[in-house]
Amino acid sequence: MTIPHFFIKVFKKLIHFNILQLLSKKVLFCVNNITDMGTKNFILELYDYDHVDKSFIIKLSPEKYLDIFNNLDYYPIRKRDINQNVINYIEDCSSDIPEAANIKIEITIKKEKKNEDVEERTRKGIRNYFLYILAIYKKNSRESIINALLYIIVFLAISITIFTLEATDIHISTVFLKTIKEGFSIGSWVFLWEAIASLTIKNRTNRIRMRMYHRLVKSLLVFRYLETDENYYCSQSRRDS
Repeated sequence: MTIPHFFIKVFKKLIHFNILQLLSKKVLFCVNNITDMGTKNFILELYDYDHVDKSFIIKLSPEKYLDIFNNLDYYPIRKRDINQNVINYIEDCSSDIPEAANIKIEITIKKEKKNEDVEERTRKGIRNYFLYILAIYKKNSRESIINALLYIIVFLAISITIFTLEATDIHISTVFLKTIKEGFSIGSWVFLWEAIASLTIKNRTNRIRMRMYHRLVKSLLVFRYLETDENYYCSQSRRDS
């Protein structure tokens, strides 16, 4: 085979390969779109969707403002912990809704009239709690990263020690010294695995929770009031810029 024919053959293979790549990407794109549409349609059956704000709605129906918060916490509302049942419900709903979608939390107060001051303090209390939980997961994530870096440093130190011993003229002949060497070698890989696990597996929950609460901090908070005459009053907080 001459050189020109060889290059022509390679060029044809490249073209064929690129066409296959483009076709596979197109197929994957179509499949992902179909999957996303199916997921969105399924979520729409579970949650209401506000087409104006383009956000899914998580609905809460406490009887009073204070039902949202922990009854054992006597701090001011803006500093109180949220009721654990409320948190579990919001987290479960947020997990159902795709991460790329916006969220609006709609709180219907059933047995209290609108009080702008209490409503604003309740809104601040909810946002402050979300920010507090977000800060905790950020702290945990930083600790996981720091631990991983420490494990990597220990791994490098042990590895350098082993390579140094092997590079010297010291002949390791006794069983005891060979056992120490093997132990150092195994230990170094254990530290490397711990570093990888800390950055990936152990820190995965922190990353997921950080994304969840980052979205909750930016979510709309809407208050509605249901009285015996079924009149509604509505006030709304826009996303933080």
